Amino acid sequence: MAGLGILDDRLQGRLWHAPHPDRFLQVLDTGAIVAHPEIPRSKLWGGTPLVRALDGVSLFEFANFDVEEYELKYPSSSWGYFIPHHLNWGVAVWIEIDRQSIADTYRSPSSLLQQWKDEERQAQRIMPGIEAACLGNVPLAAFRSAFVTWDNGREVRDLSLAIADRQQLLQSIEEWRAHASQA
Repeated sequence: MAGLGILDDRLQGRLWHAPHPDRFLQVLDTGAIVAHPEIPRSKLWGGTPLVRALDGVSLFEFANFDVEEYELKYPSSSWGYFIPHHLNWGVAVWIEIDRQSIADTYRSPSSLLQQWKDEERQAQRIMPGIEAACLGNVPLAAFRSAFVTWDNGREVRDLSLAIADRQQLLQSIEEWRAHASQA
């Protein structure tokens, strides 16, 4: 396994957002990943993340990601908590975002980290080196692909982004729930 484990080939070199399947259904209903979804503050990763404070959507960007190198450089980062899926959820929908579609509002991992340092925002959380942002909402039109994964990345189902194929996502969610109840 390479840097990102089983999903390395899929995730490397691309821009991603990784919500829970229930949240993905809300995204489909609203037509965008919104910068301020209705998530209780207690459910936010480590309090208020930097990207949320900037009115943005948090994204993962894996460019030649090497686990050993990253952990030496950022030993306090909790990246593994979210990959291949959030540890508490046991599942995630990975949405690939088209970089060109959000170019005007995109912030790279290096620019976010520099802003965090320059503005002394250490009270706000960031995943240095891999967290990017879209300031504002990310519309469905910016989605390139999506898949749902569970069982530590061993189970993967590609998803159609067509609204008409919502049933496909619901079937994958039910498949994951059946697997989770047997585990």
